[in-house]
Amino acid sequence: MVYICVVNPAILAAGGIPAGAAFTATCLSAAFGCILMGLLAGLPVALAPGMGINAFIAYTLCQSMAWQTAIGCVAVSGVIFLGISLTPLREKLIEAIPDSLRRGAAAGIGVLLGLVGLKNASIVAANPATIVGEGALGSPPALIAVAGLAVIVALEGRRVAGSVLVAVACCAAGAVGLGLHPWEGVFASPPSLAPTLLVADWRAALEPGMLAAILALLWSDFFDTAGTLVGVTRAIPGPDGDIKPAQMRKAMLADAVATLFGACVGTSTVTSFAESAAGVAVGARTGLAACTTGVLFLVALFFYPLTSSVAPFATTPALLFVAASMMKALAGLDWDDVTEWVPAITTVLGIGLCFSIASGVGIGAIVYVIGKFLSGRQRDIPLGLALVAVLFVLKVALLPQS
Repeated sequence: MVYICVVNPAILAAGGIPAGAAFTATCLSAAFGCILMGLLAGLPVALAPGMGINAFIAYTLCQSMAWQTAIGCVAVSGVIFLGISLTPLREKLIEAIPDSLRRGAAAGIGVLLGLVGLKNASIVAANPATIVGEGALGSPPALIAVAGLAVIVALEGRRVAGSVLVAVACCAAGAVGLGLHPWEGVFASPPSLAPTLLVADWRAALEPGMLAAILALLWSDFFDTAGTLVGVTRAIPGPDGDIKPAQMRKAMLADAVATLFGACVGTSTVTSFAESAAGVAVGARTGLAACTTGVLFLVALFFYPLTSSVAPFATTPALLFVAASMMKALAGLDWDDVTEWVPAITTVLGIGLCFSIASGVGIGAIVYVIGKFLSGRQRDIPLGLALVAVLFVLKVALLPQS
């Protein structure tokens, strides 16, 4: 997740938010969220400013309003999320997601991570004719990434611990050694937080015209978090797999508080990260992993040059391995019931190709509800899931480009 320290400030800077302060805010909010998640919920789930929603804030909201107002909208959505997290509505919405869609969410996160990894290594690229096409397969980044994945598979096959970390370290070293990525150094003092600290414009964010933006942010945070928590915990083998209601309640609360904290220091919506599955893949089982990640985000404040020295494609082997591991969730689908497996696969495709966990879950919910209803199995439709489907339709109608 170290890339977030570099990528998030760069994206927010496009919306006018000072990049240096955004870097510090990113590290602080991620550290706060991770440690809170670890201590409160005891889950190996890391939090940080969300990728995707930050682009929406920078390239959509900040283009039509002051960035301080956009951060204010993040703060308001965090307060609403916090309120929902303290009510029974939260549990009803989460528990309403059927097992098939939970499995679809897990596999969908795998597809999303896989696409990120392939893109980072230039193995796939945008293609106007085919949407996604072949990238530079013979390029050094692609070859290094594929070799790194082979190393993981070989080490895993021999049951060698730390295979993912070994592969990433080797790829990063290779990138620097071959001159594919610059060596930026090691230490540097963190930039000042003053330009973004407590500058969120609450008054402007509470104007009636901001409602659509706030709902879009709320939808993304709530269902990105829910989908990630369900998907990542399902990847935990044994009795620790599948999140418990009490843990879900505490995890959602931690996420909401982290979002509010992030807005106060001046960054975009903080949410649970699918990359947490990489930690699960190498043995993370408890909140200690999240707390450790949080501490490392604090350390990253002083290692900005070093974090910048890790080439994006160096993490591709880890992302592809985790992606493949998460696809195993589909094995438990009821393949004899078309009203179960079709919505699940739709969720997988929606998450991966829309590049949004929230959108994938929303699309899957609509297909599930309509499919069950038209097949005469209305009693199989959880009321909460029907509400999720309606909320997704309203969200698309109010702000279709979010």
